Amino acid sequence: VPPWMVAPPVAPGWLLRLLAPPEAPAWQRRDIDTSTEARAKLHRAVIAVIDAPEGTRNGTLNSRAWSMGRLVGAGLLSDQEAADALYAAARQAGLDDLEIRNTIRSGLMSGIRGAHGRN
Repeated sequence: VPPWMVAPPVAPGWLLRLLAPPEAPAWQRRDIDTSTEARAKLHRAVIAVIDAPEGTRNGTLNSRAWSMGRLVGAGLLSDQEAADALYAAARQAGLDDLEIRNTIRSGLMSGIRGAHGRN
C-alpha cells in the first residue's frame, strides 16, 4: 500500500494543544463612550508598540498599557478596547501570547490603580 493511501497517525493531545491558536483575551467588558482624545491616545500607543525596536517591545507595551490604564481608570476608555488594540499591536510586533497577556494585564491594572490614586 503506498504511503499516501494510509491515514496519518492521530497526533497526541499535548501536541494539538501546543499547535492550537491562542484564545482571544478575556477582559472585563464595560460600555463607555470613548472620547476622540482617548482614541487618539490609544492609536498612538498602538503605533508605539508596533514601531518599538527589538529589545524594547515588551517595555514599550508595558508603559503604553499603563498609560491606557490611566484612561480606563478615569472612565475615558474601555479596558476591552485598550486590551484588544494593544494585544493586536504586540502580536504584530512579534511578542508571544503569554508575554503579551501578562504585560497588558499588569500595565492596565497599574494604570487603573494610579488613576484612582492608589499607585
